[in-house]
Amino acid sequence: MHLLAELPPPPAFDRWVLEQPLPLAAVCFFVAVAVVIALRRRGELKRGLIGGAILAFTGAGVLAAGMLVETPRERLSFLTAEFIRRVFAADAEWAEKTLSDPLMIASAGQVFDSMGKEQLLATIRNFEAFGTREWTQKSWGSAIDGEYSGRTQATIRVSARYLGNQTLPSTWEFTWRLGRDGEWVITRIECLTMFGQPPRMNLERDARNIANTKPGDGKGGLRPDAF
Repeated sequence: MHLLAELPPPPAFDRWVLEQPLPLAAVCFFVAVAVVIALRRRGELKRGLIGGAILAFTGAGVLAAGMLVETPRERLSFLTAEFIRRVFAADAEWAEKTLSDPLMIASAGQVFDSMGKEQLLATIRNFEAFGTREWTQKSWGSAIDGEYSGRTQATIRVSARYLGNQTLPSTWEFTWRLGRDGEWVITRIECLTMFGQPPRMNLERDARNIANTKPGDGKGGLRPDAF
């Protein structure tokens, strides 16, 4: 169950033309055919063909716009999915370019005092200490809060050695800022829920453990009894 407040919806034009063009394009093509058939029965085939052609071209234009134009919301959704994938791949080099400095890390509204960009990058480098077996992610959408800021939410389900036989679902919110170079960077990462409830585990402690782990020493990581 999704317990989070929904992100505000996009403008209708962005949603139905640029982000989800298929339904509107399909309606245009369906109406085009219907117009041709209806006017043909009335003996106005030429008029029907003209009207149908206009509607068909409109549908094609909607599809083309949806394929060619990437909205800021779509960009943020892509970057969020890519960031999560890179974390599980322990790709700290890529993540470093996507994280702002300073970086805020929080859990259920509480900002971590001892965690920032440097510590998070160390955690990502040592991510193999979690012993991840498999993971999936689901986007809860994105929102543009201003000309230079936005937010995304995603749920991650992961099974790992340190979790025993459990699969851990957690939902995260990412706050983004558009830089002068035209690239988006993450300014805040917050864990919103675990198992559909406010987080109860000490994420700050566990993240520090992973950050301080030396490759191959087998220490640190999430404790199975942390829940």
